[in-house]
Amino acid sequence: MTIDPLLSLLVGALGAALLGLLGAAIQSRREHARWVREHRLATYERFMQVAYRVPRLDAGAGSLGELQSHQKEIKDALASLILVGPDSVIDAASVFMVEAFAQSNLPSPSQDAESFARARVGYQRAAQSVLAIKSKKR
Repeated sequence: MTIDPLLSLLVGALGAALLGLLGAAIQSRREHARWVREHRLATYERFMQVAYRVPRLDAGAGSLGELQSHQKEIKDALASLILVGPDSVIDAASVFMVEAFAQSNLPSPSQDAESFARARVGYQRAAQSVLAIKSKKR
């Protein structure tokens, strides 16, 4: 029994094509995962920057224009955060934002700094977990 050379060629070409498609699919997934990770990192970082400014802006009672501008930044940062998720980070961000606003309404900003710090660390850990960033315990 002999194998037709044409059949061998076709089977080899088909195998190479399938392996090429498989390689392209794997590469596409990797690129998408990298894109999502980069956008999550940027969104998480932006949210943290906005949340950190809440106690300082409200306590200092900046101009109405500054407060309105910051309110828009908060809404935009939260909207972006909701889009890139996941729920664990969104939940931690909500707690962080509540603590940031609570901190801004206190007579002395250091009065409840511990709960603000806990909320910040909770948000950081949730974000680091999603981004697969290992951090040193302090």
